[in-house]
This record gives sequence, structure tokens and C-alpha cells, in this order.
Amino acid sequence: MTAAAVAGSAVLVMTSLAVGHTAVASRNARIRQTHSLAELVRFIRSNISFFLTPLDGLFAAFDDEYLGKTGFCEILRRDGLDAALKSGSLDLSPETEKIMDRFVSKLGKGLRDEEISLCDYTAERLSEEERRLCDELERCRDMYRFVPPLGALFVIVCLL
Repeated sequence: MTAAAVAGSAVLVMTSLAVGHTAVASRNARIRQTHSLAELVRFIRSNISFFLTPLDGLFAAFDDEYLGKTGFCEILRRDGLDAALKSGSLDLSPETEKIMDRFVSKLGKGLRDEEISLCDYTAERLSEEERRLCDELERCRDMYRFVPPLGALFVIVCLL
């Protein structure tokens, strides 16, 4: 085996390890984003329930360290929830997107009790989705970590 083949094999294995690591990190980010959105909905609920704060005031007051790092909070304060969700700053699961789209379409259109019920329902759905994403990651974590390197090793062996 030549030095070039060894170097190429090492690059292929390292790349496959990075792919697996990136897949796990992406799934963890989706879980964290779903959790943070559930916290946002709970924040909205409590402020509507106790203070009857208007939505623009709620958005200005909300702060989440994780969502702040993505730029979501800045867009939320400046342009509102719908714009923040559509900005592309988050990588949400399709189900989380669907839950949030439904929430945004109904938010601000009902009376106090209807808004509180909408927030309760949405927070519960987001919590269920977070649990589902966690379970999915636990089931697939080893696959994300080991299948890419095994595939790389298979390609290396085939090329020998």
C-alpha cells in the first residue's frame, strides 16, 4: 500500500467520522430548538395569562441563550414570530414546523382564554415532539456514529 493510499484512506475515515458527528450534532440541535420554542410558548402563555402583554412586548421581553445565538431572538424582536420562524435561522423537524405554523396562524386572534388554551396545547405538542426526537436520537445514535466509518472501511477494503 502506497503512502498516497494510506493518506487517502485516513482522509476517508476521518471524513466519515465527521459526517457521523455532524448528524448527531444536527439531531441534538433540533431537540434543543424544539425545547426552546416550547419555552417561548410557555413564556407567551404566562405573560398573556398574568399581564395581558401585547405580542410585540412579549417578543421584545423574551430571551433564550440558545435561540439568541442562532439570531432567532433578534428577528423575533424586530419582525415577529412568523418572520423569525421563516428566517432559516433554525433547523426544525417537519413536525415542529407544522406545530409552530399552526400556532402562529392562530396567535393573537382570540380572546385571553382562547390564547391561553392555544399556548397550552402548543407547548404540550412541542414537548411531545421533543420527547419523540430524543427517543429517535437514542435509537439511531450508534448508527450515526458507526455506519459512516464502516462504509468508509468497506470502500477502502474494496479498493485494495
